[in-house]
Amino acid sequence: MSILPRTPKPGRRGCFSGCLVNVLGTLLLGCLVVLAMFALLTPWAFYLGGQFHPLAYWQGWGTIHAPEGDYVIFLWIGPWTRGRKTFPSLSGPSVSGSGAVCSPHGEIYSWLKLRGSFTNRKIGLNTNGEPIGFTLAQRLNFIGTNGDTRLNLSFHGAWHNPDLVLDEGGSLRRMFNADGTFFVGDLRHRPNKGTPLTLILHEGSRSSFEAACAAAKKKP
Repeated sequence: MSILPRTPKPGRRGCFSGCLVNVLGTLLLGCLVVLAMFALLTPWAFYLGGQFHPLAYWQGWGTIHAPEGDYVIFLWIGPWTRGRKTFPSLSGPSVSGSGAVCSPHGEIYSWLKLRGSFTNRKIGLNTNGEPIGFTLAQRLNFIGTNGDTRLNLSFHGAWHNPDLVLDEGGSLRRMFNADGTFFVGDLRHRPNKGTPLTLILHEGSRSSFEAACAAAKKKP
C-alpha cells in the first residue's frame, strides 16, 4: 500500500499576493480603458494649456485681486463624458473637476465641484482661444437643503496658452461680504453681483496653491 504525498496547501501570503496582483491588474486595465475612451472622444483633454498631459487633466491656480484682499483659486479640470443626452447639445464638450477657494482670511473651501463646457461644439486638439464657462460650487448635502446657501461661483473666459484667463462675472461679491468673510445672513439681504474680476490661472500643484493662500492671508 503506497502513501501518496500530500499536496501542500497554498499559504495565506501566496493567496494574498495573487489576489493583490489581480486587483492591481484590473485597476490598471480599467485606467487604460478610460484613457482610451478619452483619447477617442475628447482628445483635446490631453493638450489643455498647450502641453501634453498623459492623464487627460489640467490643474492650476491663480489669484483674484479684490478690494478686500486676495482670493486664491485652485482648479483641477478634465473631460466629462457621463450623462450625455441622446439629442445634440447646444454647447460644446463638457468639462468636470474640482477646486478650492482661499479667502483673504486664509479660510480654504475645499472639495468644490466643477461643471461646465466649452462654447464651440467642434474642438480639435488645440483649445487655445476656445471660450469656456463653468461653475465652482460646494456640493449639496444629503437632503439638498444647502442649495441656496452654499458657495457657488461662475467663471467664463478662454484659454490663452499656457494660462486659463477668466472672470467671475461678479459672483464673488454675492458669496463674500465686503470684509472677505463668507455671507451667512438672510438670503434676502445677499449682496448684489459686483464688478467682474479677472482670474489668470497658471499650471501648478495643490501645494503651490496652499503656499499662495498662506502668503495672501490678511494680517489681523
